[in-house]
Amino acid sequence: MSSGPPGYPPIQPYPYARDYYGSDAPGATASLVLGIVAMCAAPFVCFCGIGEFVTLPCGIIAVVQGIAAMRRVSASQGALGGNGKAVAGITIGGTALAIGLVLLLWVVIGTLTSPVHITPLATPSG
Repeated sequence: MSSGPPGYPPIQPYPYARDYYGSDAPGATASLVLGIVAMCAAPFVCFCGIGEFVTLPCGIIAVVQGIAAMRRVSASQGALGGNGKAVAGITIGGTALAIGLVLLLWVVIGTLTSPVHITPLATPSG
């Protein structure tokens, strides 16, 4: 702290330093982004099946990264932030994962029980 002009209080440094709030835990933002990507890809599971290759892996990684980030935040004793991002990533990624699994099961059961796949070729009568 440096002294100010006579009669004034001492000059204090700027109270909001660059890392005043702390940095986010590694994986917190990644968890949130992957959860959002998984949720956005979930509706495409029914239409083209490509969404399943995005929804399930992104959902799983979002949940794993979010749990790891929450552990890092709690172990840092306040030095790291990002707990809210990690919780949101776990929630959104887990929801997308559940929706993706239900839709995958629905598509597989629908495909296996479809009459078109049971008898794909016409049989000759006679």
